[in-house]
Amino acid sequence: MSFTSTLSSPIRLFLMGVVLTALLLVHLPVQAAEKSIEVPVKLTVAPGDYKLGDEITLEAVTEKMGDSYEVKATEKLGKLHVETTLEEGRYISRMSFLADYIGEKTFDYSISMYGDGQEWVGHASVTIRVKDNMPTSMPVANAKFVISPSKNLVVGQKIKFTVTTPYKGGITKEGEFHFFRSSSADSTQKVQQMRTIRRGSVYITTGYFTPKKPGTYLPVYSMIMEDEKTKELWEGFGEYSFEVKENPKITVTLSPNTAYMKAGEDIYLSATYMVQKSPAFSDQLITWNQPGLDKIFGTYDEELGGYRYLYRFHPEKKGTYNLEVAFQMESDGVKREGKAKTKIYVR
Repeated sequence: MSFTSTLSSPIRLFLMGVVLTALLLVHLPVQAAEKSIEVPVKLTVAPGDYKLGDEITLEAVTEKMGDSYEVKATEKLGKLHVETTLEEGRYISRMSFLADYIGEKTFDYSISMYGDGQEWVGHASVTIRVKDNMPTSMPVANAKFVISPSKNLVVGQKIKFTVTTPYKGGITKEGEFHFFRSSSADSTQKVQQMRTIRRGSVYITTGYFTPKKPGTYLPVYSMIMEDEKTKELWEGFGEYSFEVKENPKITVTLSPNTAYMKAGEDIYLSATYMVQKSPAFSDQLITWNQPGLDKIFGTYDEELGGYRYLYRFHPEKKGTYNLEVAFQMESDGVKREGKAKTKIYVR
C-alpha cells in the first residue's frame, strides 16, 4: 500500500493545492516596473538675429517632480555651458554656446526626474538659424583694365597699368592692386607709382609693375565709392590677365664702372646677375676677359632678386684695363646672356 493512499481525502486535496500554487508562482512573469511619465518642457531661445561667432542663450523650464534630476543637452552645436537651478517649484536650465556654424541646426534638451520609484521625463527641441557675418555685398561698377605694352612681355620689363572706373561718388577707400595668389607667378610684388585722378564721369588710376618671374599674372583692382545723395557704397572693380616670358637678356652690373689705382694694390669689384635662384646656376657660367680675378664670395640675394658676387683684382703693371664680365645660361630652352664692363686706370 502506498503512502499517499493512506492519506485522507482532505489532506490529499490540501497537498495538491500547495503544489499547484508553487507551480503557478514559478511560471507567472515578474510584474514590470511602472512606465515613465511624460512631462512638458518649455524651451526658448533668446531673441536675436544670430551671426557666426555670436553667443546664443537658451532656457528650459520644467515643473519639479520627485527629488532628483538629470539634464541632457545636445553637444553638436559646439561647447555648451549648462546651469540648472530650482526656482519656485520649477527646474530652470540656462544654456549658452558660441555659434560656429552657418545655417540651421536643431538643439535638443531632455530632463529626467526620479522619486518614490517613479520616473518623469521631458523633451524639447528648437531650430536655431545662424547667418554669415560677412557684410552684404555692394553693387559693382565694372572698370576697364588695360596694360601697356600688352604683348611680348618679358621679365624685367616695366609695364603700365591703367584702370578706368565709372564715377559713382566720392572715394571712401583708395584703389589698390592685388595679384591672385593661385593665378599669378608672383603675388608678392607691388604696383609702384600709383596715381588716381577724376576726369569727368570716370576715375583714372595708373601704376607701374616690373615682373621678376616668368609666368601668368592676374592683377585685380578695387576701390570703394559713396553716392553723395543716397550714401550707397559702390565697389569699382577690374582685372586683367597676361603672360610674361623669360627675358633672353640678363641684366649684369659691375661696379665701380671706372676706377683709379696704383700697381700692386687690390681693388674689389662687385658684380650682380639678375636671374632667379636656380640649381642650374654655377660659377662656370661666368667668364672674364682678363685673367687674375679672384672670387671672394658669391651668394643669392633675396631682396635683390639675383646673384651678388665680389671679386678681387690685383694688377702688377701700369696701364688701362678694360674689364668685361659675361654671364650665359639656358632656361626653359631659352639661351640668356648678359655683359657688363668697367675701366681701371693703373698708375
